[in-house]
Amino acid sequence: MKTRAFVGPINNGYARLLIGEKEEERRDVKVEVLNRCLGEPVREEDILEITLSPEKEVIAAHKLPEEMERMRREVKALLDWLIYGKSD
Repeated sequence: MKTRAFVGPINNGYARLLIGEKEEERRDVKVEVLNRCLGEPVREEDILEITLSPEKEVIAAHKLPEEMERMRREVKALLDWLIYGKSD
């Protein structure tokens, strides 16, 4: 099953994934598994598309850079509005 996941805190070799569009499911996954699937290091705040096995294990993953950039722009706009009372 393919789904979207947000990488939360990384601690003691595990990354907390917030899974689904509404991030309703939380799961700790070994960082080495994600790195192997991605072919590059995973970082906190990455947005991934992951494939889960029937046993709910991550078997494939890739980053969604467009989603990450969209999220950064939304957060910046919100912070600008909260701090300066303006929007671009």
